[in-house]
Amino acid sequence: MLTSLINTALLGTGKQPWRPDATTPTALQTAWAALADDDAERRHYRYAALAFAYSYGGQTPAQSVDGWQAVPPAPTADDRLPPEAVAILADWFAQKRRHLLRYAVARLEERGLTLPTALLPEAARHSQNHPADIPETLLGARGRWLFAAAGIRPRKDEDGADYAEHEEDWQLLPFAARKAHLARLRRQDADAAREQLAAIWGSAPANHRQDYIEILGENLGDADQPFLTAALKDRSKGVKESARELLMRLPGSEQTRQHLAWLRERLAWRRPENGGLKKILHKLTGGDSPWQYLDAPYTPELKAAGIEEISPLKGESDAAWQRRQIILRLPLAAWAEYFGCDADEAAARLAAHPPIAPLNLCIGWVHTLRDRRFTLALLPAVMSENPDTAAARLNLETFLALDSTDRETLLADKNTAQRLLALLRHNPYDGAWRDNTHEDWGERYGLLVCNHYLKNKHYFQHDEYERVAASLPVSDTITALIENRLRLIPEDNPKHETTRIIAGHYRQKCRFAALLPSLP
Repeated sequence: MLTSLINTALLGTGKQPWRPDATTPTALQTAWAALADDDAERRHYRYAALAFAYSYGGQTPAQSVDGWQAVPPAPTADDRLPPEAVAILADWFAQKRRHLLRYAVARLEERGLTLPTALLPEAARHSQNHPADIPETLLGARGRWLFAAAGIRPRKDEDGADYAEHEEDWQLLPFAARKAHLARLRRQDADAAREQLAAIWGSAPANHRQDYIEILGENLGDADQPFLTAALKDRSKGVKESARELLMRLPGSEQTRQHLAWLRERLAWRRPENGGLKKILHKLTGGDSPWQYLDAPYTPELKAAGIEEISPLKGESDAAWQRRQIILRLPLAAWAEYFGCDADEAAARLAAHPPIAPLNLCIGWVHTLRDRRFTLALLPAVMSENPDTAAARLNLETFLALDSTDRETLLADKNTAQRLLALLRHNPYDGAWRDNTHEDWGERYGLLVCNHYLKNKHYFQHDEYERVAASLPVSDTITALIENRLRLIPEDNPKHETTRIIAGHYRQKCRFAALLPSLP
């Protein structure tokens, strides 16, 4: 709209007067009609001044029965945040407390608030280095005007990226932006994302194709089979492997059907005896396992599917290794078909009677399957196997893939909580346990991680302690734990300083949370 106004002015309003077009907001079309003036040039510039004022002010006009007026901006945090909360936010901006700021931003978004007007300059300075931290929804009319004047592009959605609306635009974006665009579109319209991916697939280099194909993992469905099947012939080994893994997640795919057939050739399920004389005889004859392992030859088809023939482990037969590879690839839905039951029952049977032995070999299976029902059933058992560093990391990643509610469910068992704490201490320099969601943890997990940091003898970066405090839930129990620990440690002990840092951040977070208005 503004471009057409400028062009008209440059060409001469007397000879070519400007007229509203399809890009002109309805309310401004009404305003144009209301600006009755015999002088076309005078009328044009009066209207242009009006349109530019609204554009620079970050607002658009709205039409009503009384004419047209500005859309009122969203209520600012000044109206609902007490001065003490604003002061805490100002301190976090000044001290560059990025994790605590992300926590505050999420809480303001939940309540439909914008940043306090006095903090907009600080927010602009922060966004110059971290443009993904401050979403556009928190700026309000004044903030949008300020960011536009400063040439700062605020975050427009949860991915922290701006997206082109038209296909011809997004294809010209840098790789990271194209990838983010496709990921966002995949969540909104899986078919459209796949079609756009197909348009650039042939010209994308192998490392880009590897990243692109992983996007299809979200909202994966049967409609993706033709694309993934074609990707099995890709020049890149990594792309082919990713395509195969995605196809194996589809119960109806040809690959899953073939692996299920191979499994039935090598493994048979016999329902365990429920009780009585049969159960006693079953145990006396050494028949504790309901599994029957069958002999089947290694074939060229297995080799073509990437199933290795020779086991890399001492004490494991080649047949057991081939069978284990097939087991590791099958999704839970395929196991439900194998047993002839629903997925919950299949998870319970596999957890009660794992077809892989010894149990420590199940660690990779739980990590690969990534099904919450299976994880909840089997993870506590495999965590007790005293894993090495690599296995401990897999267990930890599997645990963190659960949502907060499921984590709290597992940690309700004291033995499981102790095993997980041992995993945290297994490799104290590894940050794999950390979340990047900037959402509050559950209280049990918060207590466990807090204990890990308060008692760990290693020194971490200041940023790490802030991250912990920003993720801990507001809890009297956690407050008491931190304050008691701080009181008991002598001031000349180096650990007193690190505990003081966590305590300071956590006190501020708890106070800010207490000052927030209730959720609508």
